[in-house]
Amino acid sequence: MSIYKIGQFAKLVRRTPATIRRWEAEGKITSKRLPSGHRYFDDSDLRAVMGVKAEHRVTVVYCRVSCKGQKPDLDRQLEYEKNLKEDYPDATKTTVELD
Repeated sequence: MSIYKIGQFAKLVRRTPATIRRWEAEGKITSKRLPSGHRYFDDSDLRAVMGVKAEHRVTVVYCRVSCKGQKPDLDRQLEYEKNLKEDYPDATKTTVELD
């Protein structure tokens, strides 16, 4: 999970830091605070502002190479992809091979 300072967060949602502060004052968003008192936002705040529901997130992993000579690279990518099943147990797999 990433955390964002107000300026970083504002840039990601294409607003000014002043707008983010106003939204917070109006109760539209809620920031978290560091022990120093500085506000920060995380990925869940970003999804909320952007209107993306967490259950609609999709992670796509693909493996590819440009030519047959890179077959060892493809094999290494496929081996890595197999290990991702531990991190994403509900993932589904689709394989497409192009000639």
